Amino acid sequence: MDQTFRKAAGTRRRARLSVLLCLALVLGALPGTAWAGGALDGGAPALAASGGTSLSAIGFVGWQDVSGGNYHSLALKEDGSLWAWGRNDYGQLGIGSTISTSTPVRIGTGTDWKAVSAGFSHSLALKGDGSLWAWGLNDYGQLGDGTITDKSAPVQVGTGTDWKAVSAGQYHSLALKGDGSLWAWGNNYYGQLGDGTSGSSTNTSTPAQVGSVTDWKAVSAGMNHSLALKTDGTLWAWGYNGSGQLGIGSTISTSTPVRIGTGTDWAALGAKGANSLALKTDGSLWAWGYNGFGQLGIGSAVGTSTPVQVGSATDWQAVSAAYHSLAIKDDGSLWAWGRNADGRLGIGTSGDSTNKSAPVPVEGDIGWKAVSAGQYHSLGIKEDGSLWAWGYNYYGQLGDGTSGSGANKNVPTLIDGPAPDGTPPESSTDATSSYTGTATITITATDPAGAGEAASGVKEVTYMLDDDAPVVVPGDEAVV
Repeated sequence: MDQTFRKAAGTRRRARLSVLLCLALVLGALPGTAWAGGALDGGAPALAASGGTSLSAIGFVGWQDVSGGNYHSLALKEDGSLWAWGRNDYGQLGIGSTISTSTPVRIGTGTDWKAVSAGFSHSLALKGDGSLWAWGLNDYGQLGDGTITDKSAPVQVGTGTDWKAVSAGQYHSLALKGDGSLWAWGNNYYGQLGDGTSGSSTNTSTPAQVGSVTDWKAVSAGMNHSLALKTDGTLWAWGYNGSGQLGIGSTISTSTPVRIGTGTDWAALGAKGANSLALKTDGSLWAWGYNGFGQLGIGSAVGTSTPVQVGSATDWQAVSAAYHSLAIKDDGSLWAWGRNADGRLGIGTSGDSTNKSAPVPVEGDIGWKAVSAGQYHSLGIKEDGSLWAWGYNYYGQLGDGTSGSGANKNVPTLIDGPAPDGTPPESSTDATSSYTGTATITITATDPAGAGEAASGVKEVTYMLDDDAPVVVPGDEAVV
């Protein structure tokens, strides 16, 4: 579907079209254009021409959910399509190859994806029919397909169609079924599968039920530990506990679920590194575990083996934990703390000297609706459906088309969003344009006979877009 842009009513704007005169293509619609990072006058996203890049093939569709892995990123659009970018050495992008990409690439053609989770180097996702799919690194059986062979495209985990939630850890995976049962597979060296065993010989490459109870509500897989919430509001943990990440008041690991405290008011949870975050029903935020970079947000770099409240605020709405932590408040503001190497906090600075041991606001306005802390980078989605990223970007995991040394970003960077006026561009087959600033568009066109220029070389032509007076390219019938 080509993306076209219509001029906003009642505006007068000058558009410069750098026309590559050649004999290959007569100007018609403007295929392969998409709003991307850069800027129009006034700081809005620039109109970038793109020949066959993934996002350019469709009109803007809002982003719904996002998940950051070690060096890769996954995101779900509102139309049910699934996208990936970043490092791909084990096939963790799911695009059928092991070639990395610095821009979002669509995984298959399906429009029925509903949930996604990025692990260290493997990925998990659920479809609308309740089926579970996995791809990427599989050395411990973390894909759950009965093998230890890496996969570069999604493979179905079993034949069940009753899965409802999933979480990918470092080398293990957790999932819930519709009946409230909890399942785990992959690496079990520290007992993170919760089946009462541990050690390298206890890994499993297919889902195994954790206990027999069926009242589990939510799960989160950390580096080598697991967290789960029950329907009665109780919180449970198991696996490696060397830094107190289980929150049970000790540093003794356990291979079966152990209850954290006596509270029955836990509402949400997050684990990715060796620390844990959780929200209570009153909107308070709590943290425990490793705290060497201040990622617990309790004002120090000292760890704790029991939950400690983060400040006194009771308006927290969503959390995500790694070596840095991210959280959204009820007003849509985004906050970050912990390690800030490579700018992953999004506060305009970078380096370990700028680590924060208490929550600080992320640069930018409010309006955040989803966030994910990757191991070294951050991802977020705003209420308008726009996708943003910041932090470490050596492997292109931010998705802005850059990678390598010097590509890191220390403030949220727009990856994909609606048109500058806030209205998603319409799709059409004409070539009318809609924007509210000055943009440079590179297109290919045939110089028609009598236009006054030879049909070769490069010529820059400037046109004026007046209110409702279309400008016709000389000798061609397409309006711009």
